[in-house]
Amino acid sequence: MRLLGVIVILATSVQAAEKSHAVFGQVTIRDDAGALIEDAGGVLIYLDGVASDTAYPIPAIRPKMASREKKFVPDVLPVLVGTTVDFPNTDPILHNVFSLSKTKSFDLGLYHGGGSHPVTFDKPGVVRVYCNIHEGMNGYVIALENPHFTLTDAQGRYEIPGAPPGTYSVASWYRFGPGKTQTITVGNRVGRQEVNFKMEKGDEVNFELVRTRITYRHRNKWGQPYKKDY
Repeated sequence: MRLLGVIVILATSVQAAEKSHAVFGQVTIRDDAGALIEDAGGVLIYLDGVASDTAYPIPAIRPKMASREKKFVPDVLPVLVGTTVDFPNTDPILHNVFSLSKTKSFDLGLYHGGGSHPVTFDKPGVVRVYCNIHEGMNGYVIALENPHFTLTDAQGRYEIPGAPPGTYSVASWYRFGPGKTQTITVGNRVGRQEVNFKMEKGDEVNFELVRTRITYRHRNKWGQPYKKDY
């Protein structure tokens, strides 16, 4: 079994004036032999410990995690705490989306293509989402306490605009292994704060890596093994 961990190497610099503060950088992922993994997309980067004395508004447009071709699309979905997410079925077959996570448990039951059900994520944390019919469907909804977050693109690039002044952590979350954090200080001047994450395979991960996809053995909503994936 090959396992993926995360080692974070960060470099900090402040560049010339921009319209607003921004935290940006580069994520690099390598395997245990040191070879570069080309697709560095889907890594969550977020600001943790940002002080705020006001409530953040919930987005007016609901985000979606669709069941499409026996996959969750997107399979990683960061949202602000309090956000309602729609789970549409766009396949011509039945799906049963559910989660047994302590942060948010739910069971949407069987529903046909064209159907959709909402779930409100009212606590911070990672929620693993599955289908009770198709074992290979794995998704993650990450509920965060502030709106300062983003996902890396396929090249591993990210930028969080509008970062507030203060001292807090820049954190990474990666589905193939544990994330790391780095404390930074963003001053009152307008500018950009650069943070570079370097992610490599390690030994302390609870996921089995099959290169471009993850196989995470889990049981169905009744705690039983899946009989088949159809």
